[in-house]
Amino acid sequence: MYFRLLVISLFVCSNLYAIDEDIDGVDDSIDRCLNTSFDDLVDEHGCPQGENPQNKKSKTTLEIGSEVAYDQEDIRTSSLNFYVAYQYDQWSLAFSNRSYSIDSSSYDALDLAGDYYLMLGYTQSFESFLIQYSLGVKFPNSESDISSNERDYFAFVTLAYPMSDTVVLKGSYGYTLTGDSATQEYSNYHTLMLSTQYQINDKWQMNLGYKYSGSGYDEEYRTLSLKGCYKLSDSWFMRMGYERGLNDEAYANSLSLSLGVSF
Repeated sequence: MYFRLLVISLFVCSNLYAIDEDIDGVDDSIDRCLNTSFDDLVDEHGCPQGENPQNKKSKTTLEIGSEVAYDQEDIRTSSLNFYVAYQYDQWSLAFSNRSYSIDSSSYDALDLAGDYYLMLGYTQSFESFLIQYSLGVKFPNSESDISSNERDYFAFVTLAYPMSDTVVLKGSYGYTLTGDSATQEYSNYHTLMLSTQYQINDKWQMNLGYKYSGSGYDEEYRTLSLKGCYKLSDSWFMRMGYERGLNDEAYANSLSLSLGVSF
């Protein structure tokens, strides 16, 4: 269950911890002018007032990074993470994959490539908050020795509420329908994420978050995280994070670092 939850978390966190890269107060998922200057006055579309936004609706984001996690027995799991998303106006389409390396002789001869995840999102903007609806599917990697070889379907609803120009409260609830493999039945499960996003300055953004995943009947996964995003330039950004497990089913500690570009 570890691997499935990790990849879905990567997907949703990329939306839950969304970046307002040009710091104009308009979330990137609906920002039609994605590289305005910090001191520009913008309209509800994120464009300089009076500018036509019709030809500036799309954005592509690529992100690659690594995460190192330690379980309760201090066994290390490393992962190489890949994420790509395309946004057009209020719609987004994203793809994600992880490959693993486990510091245990039991896994030395195994193929630890992860499954493939695809998610479609739509963001609806209201006067004082944003809602994003997401639908996704997991495609099993039949060549991998850690894949459960079943197809999962999941849906998420994410709410973002700006408390001020620098503080945003975010929450996400998801439900995953798990398929059964040839040898095992899996339980459907819920995912809940809550976070506070704080814009420190025009370069730094921090997030404090809580995450829960579980079916209510078997394994549960609860963590507390501190994540940061640093804007390297108008196009490049870097994310880093620390996550602490709150129960025995979660990894005890994990550290992540990634580099991304938007264009």
